Amino acid sequence: MSRGLAPGTSAVTLFAAEGPRHIADQISRTPGSLVRSLAAGLRGVYHPKSAMGFDATLVVCPEHARVFAAAGWDRARFEAELADALLLDASELERGAGGIEEGTPPGPEGGRIPKFRPGGLLVVHAGGAPGSSRR
Repeated sequence: MSRGLAPGTSAVTLFAAEGPRHIADQISRTPGSLVRSLAAGLRGVYHPKSAMGFDATLVVCPEHARVFAAAGWDRARFEAELADALLLDASELERGAGGIEEGTPPGPEGGRIPKFRPGGLLVVHAGGAPGSSRR
């Protein structure tokens, strides 16, 4: 059960968001590499130096879902590993860090901040034919 709906239940989810963006990874064949690749793409939602300021939906295609399933990762493990990969170094988010004026006010030294608020990243499984089958 996810978001209060039983498997097989038809539903529509609406949310305010920026336009769709494509995260392509046609090389990763291990779940660790693939989850870090997806997280790297998600860090740019709204702004790479913004944490917990915007929600997102990640659509996991069948090809990538098979990588996780073949390694024995269930949805809970995938979401936990992705959340860990989306912890941002607080010092990199500060205004001026990396030569970018955008950012958060200076805070306590150290620490990691989640990119998305709890429940702010909706993960769904959908999509078409795998990209690697076209090679």
